[in-house]
Amino acid sequence: MRSLDDVGQGKAVGYLPLATLKNVLRISADKIRESCEARGLNVKIFDEDSSCIKSGAIFVYDTGLVRGIIDRFDQDILARGWSGDVESIIERIAIEWYCENDPAMPFIKALYGE
Repeated sequence: MRSLDDVGQGKAVGYLPLATLKNVLRISADKIRESCEARGLNVKIFDEDSSCIKSGAIFVYDTGLVRGIIDRFDQDILARGWSGDVESIIERIAIEWYCENDPAMPFIKALYGE
């Protein structure tokens, strides 16, 4: 849960596979959504067909922190042809898995607080 607990406290985005929620943590995605939204965070749930994570995933994010990171990496994002919209960025990182040497990794790592 640490991946999600740190969101909003210096970390812009966190995610957990839906299988981890169900099989390991034994908590529903809806419970996580309620808890995170009560903390003022945004939540998007992606099923296995709309995520690069095999079982699907829940993404939790702080819009203000994501916006700040987008602003820092604005030229890189635009050069890739990506939208600078927070929702679009969350969808993009949920849908596609990026290799460690991908030019987008500094931006993605910043989103995850790395």
